[in-house]
Amino acid sequence: MKTYYFSVAIPTKRWLLYYSGDIRTLLVVTTSGLTLSIPAFRLRPYTSSSGLHGYFKLVLNEQNGFVSLEKLS
Repeated sequence: MKTYYFSVAIPTKRWLLYYSGDIRTLLVVTTSGLTLSIPAFRLRPYTSSSGLHGYFKLVLNEQNGFVSLEKLS
């Protein structure tokens, strides 16, 4: 398993483009400096009235397949 940590801070107006599917992937930079492309729908459960904000833990399998995504703060 591979584990990655990253922060996201997207205000509501911009996040709605991702949430609605107009933009399908979100590029994030992990704490180790790696850039990852994450399907936006994976982050929908963490939406708030202020958009998408938080520190996340992403776990992928050895083939880079999705295992889990967790909001840590």
